[in-house]
Amino acid sequence: MRWKKSSPKLIARFEQILPLDTRIDRRKMFGCPCAFLNKQLFIGLHQENLILRLPERTREKFMKKYKAKIFSPMPGRTMKEYVVVPPKLQAKPEFRKWILISMGYVSKIKK
Repeated sequence: MRWKKSSPKLIARFEQILPLDTRIDRRKMFGCPCAFLNKQLFIGLHQENLILRLPERTREKFMKKYKAKIFSPMPGRTMKEYVVVPPKLQAKPEFRKWILISMGYVSKIKK
């Protein structure tokens, strides 16, 4: 399946919000920029969506608070630990907290 590339504006936003941390491995997934920690995807782009991996309880709170949806790269293929981050939240300083929560979560996953 061919994925639509993320817009330059979204890629720039992604680059801007990604923490400067030497443990982060930047690579592409779905043909779009993503970031891995502990060999685990924790944040990335998929077409025009910014996705973030969160633990279950935190994910439920996030979805309720921001009316976010679970990420599905295609119909019937849900990635249940990942949420689509609403565009309005992406530019807010409070989003950084959620990125750090995601990093903490994936750093504890066994390789």
